[in-house]
Amino acid sequence: MNGGGGQPPLSMERRTMSYYATFDALITLSRDLDMDEISQEAERDFCLRETVIDNVTDTTFDLWFGEYTDYTDDAAWAFLAKITPHTVSGEIVYQGEDNTYWRHRFDKEKGEWLEEEGYIDYEDGGKSVQELLSFRNEPEKDSQDELER
Repeated sequence: MNGGGGQPPLSMERRTMSYYATFDALITLSRDLDMDEISQEAERDFCLRETVIDNVTDTTFDLWFGEYTDYTDDAAWAFLAKITPHTVSGEIVYQGEDNTYWRHRFDKEKGEWLEEEGYIDYEDGGKSVQELLSFRNEPEKDSQDELER
């Protein structure tokens, strides 16, 4: 699913109310966007104190942000919809206040943002949470059942 179209299935809690989450984002955008303007929009839409613009070339620039702040699904998808036509690559990884993980990942082939649920794969024991974190593009069966009710 993409930011320009429908929204992917999410837990109803994240969809309908604000939710505190830790963000870690790195998005490469084309220079046809105003860097300062899109940085300010990211700060406003994601309730951030600061964003960082880095690796500026003639054709692209990187937008980075990472923070623990208030997350709303509607604001995230609205921002992603704005930048989709200008996105070269990108990923935003989230850890929610209840220790759930998910990410938005730009699929270059489809030209859209995907949401993927995260899970900890303990089969590789002895690693950090970041090393054990995996993502799946399909929601778990329980999540779909909850939405259908």
